[in-house]
Amino acid sequence: TFNLNWLQHGEVYDLRLSTSLGLSIAHVKGGLDKVSIDIPKQGLYEADNATELLFNHTGLVVPLASLRYWVRGNPSPKIGFERDGAVLKQSGWEVTYGDIKEGLPVRMTLTRSEVRIILLIHDWQDK
Repeated sequence: TFNLNWLQHGEVYDLRLSTSLGLSIAHVKGGLDKVSIDIPKQGLYEADNATELLFNHTGLVVPLASLRYWVRGNPSPKIGFERDGAVLKQSGWEVTYGDIKEGLPVRMTLTRSEVRIILLIHDWQDK
């Protein structure tokens, strides 16, 4: 279980992952061609793929590139997908949307192989 605070401005993003007690797990910043991750007591690392960088340094499997679209209920552009009601299938992931508030998801489950991520969105600041 972890908390995710996500700020997105165009292609630039700033993600802060923390434990449920508020202890920092990782700080991920990125843009079009570069991403960095700062892990407490380990250091700062850079790469061109946020999902791989996060996995390599934390063991967390989170599809960051597509997640920015999925959290708004949309498929990631330029990638094939299937949609059946509240279920979106894309890139080997199955995204099941639960509760919707004001047209935006507030609960969703992402599954792939042995990975299951449940997102509960507490606050949308920019719609």
